[in-house]
Amino acid sequence: MQAHKGNIPFKMGRPGRRPRVFPGGSLIPPGCRSLDLPIVGGATAGMAPHKCEGIFPKDNSFDSSIPGLFAAGDGLCTYGASYSGGMGSSSSGSATQGTRAGRKAAEYAKNIKAASASDSQILAIKKNIFEPRSREKGYSSAWVTQVLQGAMVPYYVLYIKKKDRLQAALTNIKFMRAHFAPNLLANDTHELRLAHETRNMLLNAEMKLRASLFRTESRGAHYREDYPHKDDKNLLAWVIISKDGDNMKLAKRPIPAAWKPKARCRAHGDRHTGSIMGAI
Repeated sequence: MQAHKGNIPFKMGRPGRRPRVFPGGSLIPPGCRSLDLPIVGGATAGMAPHKCEGIFPKDNSFDSSIPGLFAAGDGLCTYGASYSGGMGSSSSGSATQGTRAGRKAAEYAKNIKAASASDSQILAIKKNIFEPRSREKGYSSAWVTQVLQGAMVPYYVLYIKKKDRLQAALTNIKFMRAHFAPNLLANDTHELRLAHETRNMLLNAEMKLRASLFRTESRGAHYREDYPHKDDKNLLAWVIISKDGDNMKLAKRPIPAAWKPKARCRAHGDRHTGSIMGAI
């Protein structure tokens, strides 16, 4: 196993501006890591690589496979398309997506009938939302999040993956979902929001670990120590996770033939094929 080496220089401040000098003459804020250390990116604990999270767009109106659900910005899976122009392009890209999605959503809303829900359905939804506020005892979201990070953040789970370590992390996450998630405690509305975020992070972490175990190859930001090479024959596909009762069901969906890399591009490696990893 080789150590990762950063290959993109990182500089503090903006071009043309005098860098800020901190006490002692340092250009690095107190408590921050040395900028001489390699910077390795591509994944977040319990979540997906940035711009791989969110709704996968069905078309350029940013509609989804769920009727009436549109997405934009960080809620849309664009795999970095909004970042390709350089610094600041994220905001402009998200604004463009939001404008298109908003217009299409408004058109959709004009042509559908108003939804209805029974009183019992509304009460059940309210109970589920406010349940952490009704508890007198339970687990704080801050503590559960720290435990989650302890299971997911280590580089040998997050970046350098292997079946036995992924399975060990999955065992921990399943325990947290079964014992911590149903007993989260919220003392106010701010903590209520955090309780739901923490519950979703635990779900996302399990999905990520199961998808990592399912994808027995290395591709893009996904690296398996026990499967260090790409497997275009069997895994040039998205990993699809669906609900099967109380369990998760995983399957693969091959990418469209028109999206497959040309034979002449394969010598360039992940640069042309890394983006199809999708939910991995």
